[in-house]
Amino acid sequence: MELARPSLEAGAALLHVLFSEVCGTDVHRWERPVAPEPLPAPVLIGHEMVGAITRLRDVTHDSVGRKLAEGDRVIWAHGFCGQCVRCTVDHEPTLCENIRLYMFNPITKYPYLTGGFSEFCYVYPTAGRVKVPDSISDAAASAASCAFRTVIAAFDKLGRIDDRHTVVIQGSGPLGLFATTLASRSPAANVIVIGGPEERLAVARQWGAQQTIDITAVPDPAERHEQIMDATGGRGADVVIEVSGAPSAFNQGMDMLRGGGRYLIVGTTQPNVVEFKPNAIMMKSAKTR
Repeated sequence: MELARPSLEAGAALLHVLFSEVCGTDVHRWERPVAPEPLPAPVLIGHEMVGAITRLRDVTHDSVGRKLAEGDRVIWAHGFCGQCVRCTVDHEPTLCENIRLYMFNPITKYPYLTGGFSEFCYVYPTAGRVKVPDSISDAAASAASCAFRTVIAAFDKLGRIDDRHTVVIQGSGPLGLFATTLASRSPAANVIVIGGPEERLAVARQWGAQQTIDITAVPDPAERHEQIMDATGGRGADVVIEVSGAPSAFNQGMDMLRGGGRYLIVGTTQPNVVEFKPNAIMMKSAKTR
């Protein structure tokens, strides 16, 4: 389908998409276009991409102060207003009350090109944008525009990890692999990744995991739990990070957590209903984010 290239608002840009990866959220949007929020159709999906600037209007620098010009490669974020209570008082721009999202704007409505699965993409005036160094490949930059950025934001909420801590990561997709890298560089005493397939777990070990548990080879959650207990001297993990998106992960993760530990939920984006015992959080004095 041919779409018009939009005129630019002040502060906006138009980019030629060089590389766009398929995020799990893209798949969910394709499979369930009405959950958790209805999508105005038709829309362009795709939000994990890198592009080269073709047009700029009243833009001279990226979000960290580096000069921008046509032809520069850039990754970018959604458009946060920077003026509502969530942006200015709470410092939670992802909860922005006036956010302009990619994948939610119908292609019949200006500025039309607001998804990564297209030849060009519109960058909102208030969107964060970062110039990509020449040493970074398009594929790596594209992954950094969503998965890596998500994990960085999650670790900011998680707080410090040091060489006393054992970290269990539930999931070995892009989020899990980036979480593995950050946890191993923190530096955690031990990083254990639960996931699959083995090819991804091999990458997890290359990126810093000391131990991996293949859910195909060890399908029984009780057996995986015992392996975590054995690895932690029966105490449980100091930090558990859920990046799998599996509905069953929450209860399993809580069981693996030691008393006073921290449980970070990043991968659960679908509106699945999961039964759990709230006293599991209370009795462990668990800190959840």
